[in-house]
Amino acid sequence: MNFLHLKYLIEVEKYESISKAAQHLYINQPRLSKIIKEIEEEANIKIFERHNKGVVPTTKGREFLSQAKKIVQEVDYLKNMYQDDPHKLNLDICVPRSSYISEAFIEYLKMDNNMKKRWISLYVENQVGVLSKISGLFSGKCYNLDSLTVGTTEDPTVSRMTIATVSDDETFEQIKKQLNRMVEVIKVIDFTDVFVRMKEILYVKVLKCTPEDKVEIFQIAETFKAKVIDYGKDSLLVEFVQTATKNDAVVKLMKEEFKSIEVVRGGSVGIESISMMER
Repeated sequence: MNFLHLKYLIEVEKYESISKAAQHLYINQPRLSKIIKEIEEEANIKIFERHNKGVVPTTKGREFLSQAKKIVQEVDYLKNMYQDDPHKLNLDICVPRSSYISEAFIEYLKMDNNMKKRWISLYVENQVGVLSKISGLFSGKCYNLDSLTVGTTEDPTVSRMTIATVSDDETFEQIKKQLNRMVEVIKVIDFTDVFVRMKEILYVKVLKCTPEDKVEIFQIAETFKAKVIDYGKDSLLVEFVQTATKNDAVVKLMKEEFKSIEVVRGGSVGIESISMMER
């Protein structure tokens, strides 16, 4: 049981229907029904009686919902106490399982001056399960993991990871501290403000090409110093090895110019620069 689930119960009581409440909350009905059942089992009471026209609270359910409303009101009161703080960013988000929503959310976060893309390089022990532990840290703590690449170094017992994330200063410091605490992590390097050489591999396959499209693709490849590595009757495969920022521009251009494309990106890899920075 958590605070959000209490809000769900209040919505079900309001609409006297699990399906209507689910629609209003932007979650599916089976999921909401499962949450109600889990809360009823945890509280050891029956909160709602089901009938043909919907649901109604039981006597114990009304008592439970009355206390739930008080809890929600108190929490809302605490939140509203600081609404006038000009430095506070308040977000209320309901996210369905769609990748474009998460992408849009990340773009929104970037609008805050303190939110920016950051890079970390890790030296880790080359062992089974290390990658899952690192990615699990990000998912478990709800940190945004923009990209992660890994490969062995000159020492076969050591791997090097390059991680890109979007975060504020405080969250980024937490990420570095959490990574430093992991036994398998040998060294953590903050790439955000140091001189580095960083590249990302990008493959773009253009389908249903006309002869004019092929000419344009070769011109784009020449402009971005890319390679056409595969060629078919009505398709081309182009390889770009450049910074993630330039690859963003390429993907945007290709989407605008061609109707049917496939995109695969490998994630950035980087190393400390000798004299210049490129990312």
